Amino acid sequence: MGLFDIFKKKESKLSYDPSNIKVTDLDLNWVLEYDLKTWIIKEVARYDWRGSGESWEYKLDSGDDELYLNVYQDDKLYLSVSKTVKLRSIDEDLPEMIEKDMRPPKKIIYNNVTYYLEEEALGHYYNLTEEDNPDGAEVTEWTYYDESEKNFLAIAEWGSFNFSAAVGISAAEHEFSNILPAAGDS
Repeated sequence: MGLFDIFKKKESKLSYDPSNIKVTDLDLNWVLEYDLKTWIIKEVARYDWRGSGESWEYKLDSGDDELYLNVYQDDKLYLSVSKTVKLRSIDEDLPEMIEKDMRPPKKIIYNNVTYYLEEEALGHYYNLTEEDNPDGAEVTEWTYYDESEKNFLAIAEWGSFNFSAAVGISAAEHEFSNILPAAGDS
């Protein structure tokens, strides 16, 4: 190390621009504001959608509430926020209907909203927060939208006859603000 090397700028190892942090930069333990609340990212997951790209899922915790932020980008950025619900709260016979027909119904009514099946996606899920399952899990996801195409309901099958469900809404990038990296990330 030469005498003047101490004045050289250190090379940044950040994967984001600290002067312009975006929703696509999020990571574990980061903090952000959404819907008049402050949220911390408690889990990070990646979905590989078999030839249709990948999406990221962030489990957000505000202390009194829990949400999932989903980020998918191809030619455009798609964001959604959802909450998990019990599959049987949608329809108590839904798991058996899916198992019998090998797919869910084309239309679902939940909380007086009619949702129509729009997408079926096969993929692989990796929880990047947990180190004990590096192989992840196979998942099939069916996504339903209401007439406005802003509200959605998603049903996922993990393996055989193991289901999860969520309801949510499409979001815009400007709805997320004050994004701050975890301490020690900067």
